[in-house]
Amino acid sequence: MTLEAYGHRNDFQIELLLLDMSKAFVAIHCETGKENPVIRSLMEIRGVSEVTGVLGLYDVVIKVEAPSSSALEEIITKYVRKVPHVLTTMTLIVI
Repeated sequence: MTLEAYGHRNDFQIELLLLDMSKAFVAIHCETGKENPVIRSLMEIRGVSEVTGVLGLYDVVIKVEAPSSSALEEIITKYVRKVPHVLTTMTLIVI
């Protein structure tokens, strides 16, 4: 697969792609009215490469990238799920 298949990427994204990082998307449900503080906190976590507020059952979707599946698990369980006002998460591991 070529880089063109992934669309436009910056140098950092290309470097991550070449390292074959473990990736996951995490859908997050947080307390009503606390979306902005949750988003700000998530943006500070190392390994969280994208943070997007959404409408629907979940309030925020993030993309997490790590050098291994165990590091990915640690970021999600020890950091993402511990953010104040996060109620539930659903993790989708990229295959």
